[in-house]
Amino acid sequence: MSRLARKTALVTGASSGIGAALAVRLVAEGVSGLVLAGRDAARLEETAGRCQRHGVEVVPHASDLATSTGVASLAESARSVFGALDILVHAAGVFGAGAVATTEPEEFERQWRVNTWSPYALTHALLPGLKSRRGQIVFVNSGAGAHALPNCSAYCASKFALRAVADSLRQELAPDGVRVLSAMLGKIATPMQERLQMQRAGAYHPEQYPSAEDVAELVIAALALPANAELLEFSLRPQYEGR
Repeated sequence: MSRLARKTALVTGASSGIGAALAVRLVAEGVSGLVLAGRDAARLEETAGRCQRHGVEVVPHASDLATSTGVASLAESARSVFGALDILVHAAGVFGAGAVATTEPEEFERQWRVNTWSPYALTHALLPGLKSRRGQIVFVNSGAGAHALPNCSAYCASKFALRAVADSLRQELAPDGVRVLSAMLGKIATPMQERLQMQRAGAYHPEQYPSAEDVAELVIAALALPANAELLEFSLRPQYEGR
C-alpha cells in the first residue's frame, strides 16, 4: 500500500499542466480526499472528473488566489470538508517577461501576488492543520528562482522569494515533522510553455521537454519517502540544456 493512501491533499493550479498531473497522480497513489484550486472553473471541473473516476472525494474550488478573499475562501473550504490536510501543493504560477525599464510596477505586483504572496498566505492559513498531521508542503518553483535571467526580473524575484520562503519554512517546521519540498523546474511541456514558445519562436516541440507527468512522478516519489527521510529540493530541466 502506498504511503499516501488515505491522505488528504490540496493542489493549486489544478486546472491544467503540472497541477492537474499531480492531482491525477495523487489519486492513483491512494489519496482519499482532494481539494483542487484554479481560476478556470471549466477546466478545473475536467480535472476533478478525472480524479472522481477513482471514487475519491474531490472538491473543486475556483477562485483568484491573488486576493485575500480567494485564499481565505479556499482555506475555509478545505477545512470544512477535510479538517486538517496531509499534503499542500503550490503549483499555481504566472510568467511575464520584460526588462525593468519596460515592466510596470503593477506587473511586478501581479507576479509577486500569484507566485509568492499567494503560496505564503495559503500556507499560513492551513499550517496548524498541517502541523497536527505532520504533513508535507510542495512548492513548484523554477530554475529562475536560483539563477536570475535578463528580461524577466519580476518573475525571477518572485521565484527567488518563493525559494526563500520554502527554505525558512523547512527549518521552522522540522521539529514538527513537517516536510517541505521545492521543485526547481526548467522548461516543462505544459500549456504555458506552449504559449511562450509560440510567442517567441512560432513553433513548439513538446518532445524536447520533460512532461508534467515527469514532474508529478518525482514529486510523488518525494512525498512517499519514509518519515525518517526528506528530499529538500530537486532540479529538472530538458536534457539538451545540460549539453
